[in-house]
Amino acid sequence: FLDLQSEDEEELIIQMAAHLGLELEEWPHLRWIAEESLDLETPPNWAEYQHQQSGNWYYYNAHTGETTWNHPLDDHYRYLVTRLTQTESQPTPQEETQTYG
Repeated sequence: FLDLQSEDEEELIIQMAAHLGLELEEWPHLRWIAEESLDLETPPNWAEYQHQQSGNWYYYNAHTGETTWNHPLDDHYRYLVTRLTQTESQPTPQEETQTYG
C-alpha cells in the first residue's frame, strides 16, 4: 500500500488522477481510484516489460498479441471516474424541484 506521507507518492497520485481524467480538486473523495490504480497487478495473460531504448514500461498480452503503453485496467478506472462523476453531478429529484419548481 502507498505511504501517503511522501511528496513523490503524492505527485504520482496527482499524475495518475490526471491520467484517468479525475480532477482531485473537484472530486477529492474519489482519490481512492487514483491510489488503487497505482497499486495494480497485471491481469491474467498480461505481462509488464521495460522498453530498452526509452526505459518506459509497456504491457503485452500473450494471448492476443496486443501491446499497450497504458496499464490494461486504465480504461476500467477511466470508466469508473466518468460514471461516478456523472452520477454525482446530476441533480437529485429534490434538487430539480428546487431549481425548476
